[in-house]
Amino acid sequence: MKTEELTADKKSIDKMDDLKSKKKHAYRELEEAEDKMLRIDDVENELIEAVNVCEDDLMEVEMLLQDALFTAYGDYKDKITVINSILKEKTNEYIKFALE
Repeated sequence: MKTEELTADKKSIDKMDDLKSKKKHAYRELEEAEDKMLRIDDVENELIEAVNVCEDDLMEVEMLLQDALFTAYGDYKDKITVINSILKEKTNEYIKFALE
């Protein structure tokens, strides 16, 4: 589970850094444009699209992390079930031994 968490953190940070980079380049492009008023709509649309892509990517990362969490929980629950079964068996053995 720890590996999945670290991987998800790294992917999330990378996605956010990509978005920041696109934003920075868009602002720089807008500053250098000769006719800023014509270019501003295009830059705005590009940034909106970049945000939407980033949201989708982050949602995918979250879903993968949730899947890893559910898998880890299932493994933990299975191990606890086995331990409880062994404890019941040992308790029954002790009760039989004590009654003899």
